[in-house]
Amino acid sequence: MATRIFRFRATEVCFTGGGAVFGWRDRTGKRLETMGQPVEARGDFSLSPDGSRVAYVATLGSGPGDVWVLELSSGLSTRITFSNGVFPRWSPDGKHPYYANPKGIHRKAADGSGEEELVMKGGQSDLVGSVSPDGKYLPYGLSDILALPLIGERKPEPYLQTKYTERRAAYESDESGRQEIYVQGFPERRGKWLISAEGGRRPEWRADGKELYWNGLDGTMMAASVELQAAALFRLPGQMNYFQPARDGRRFLVMEPEGEQQERPMVVVQKWAERLGK
Repeated sequence: MATRIFRFRATEVCFTGGGAVFGWRDRTGKRLETMGQPVEARGDFSLSPDGSRVAYVATLGSGPGDVWVLELSSGLSTRITFSNGVFPRWSPDGKHPYYANPKGIHRKAADGSGEEELVMKGGQSDLVGSVSPDGKYLPYGLSDILALPLIGERKPEPYLQTKYTERRAAYESDESGRQEIYVQGFPERRGKWLISAEGGRRPEWRADGKELYWNGLDGTMMAASVELQAAALFRLPGQMNYFQPARDGRRFLVMEPEGEQQERPMVVVQKWAERLGK
């Protein structure tokens, strides 16, 4: 595997306190627009399959976090949980965010109507992964990766259980001594490829599966193309370093902390693997 790194100029928004807003950035890191009012957001968020809404976790005062849904076109948010919710992830049809709370993994209608549905008993530490594109499986887990069938009997199946810490799918693992990004077949484990070269966290696929994105350990967002073509990357704004790619991979939804901009470097990576092994 050959990796080449180049440095360019990009901008970063520095956190100065207060809330955060969601904003689009292009592949050079240039800010395109921001949406909605500042929110007291906490951690992970998820872009809906059609790119029109984002499910995120926010707090009111000192209370626990709950799941909200922001309509990007209007900038209006709807609170959909009232008893805690974290790690929101959308169903493939965009009708329900899945999320975890102290009772387990749940889902609820994106417009906030109806009651939440308990999908699996568990705990708030169940990091919810992206639902498989066919809607049949929900990967989850904080130190190991399990697959929860969403059709038929909802009995969790082990996917990756080792003495190391693994999360997500494509997944991050510390088996090398630091967090790196790996890819394997799913739901059957076929092959294993190390994707990152300098450490990585929070991998996210483009909708068509032709490009993978992740965070470098220094907060730089990185990209790798299945076709082995170069991909532009940039340093993510703020401290949380969460992002979601648009379906075509031409822009990225990020959480923009309020504050001033300053220059930061960005990176390009080429030829991250000889083959993906489909």
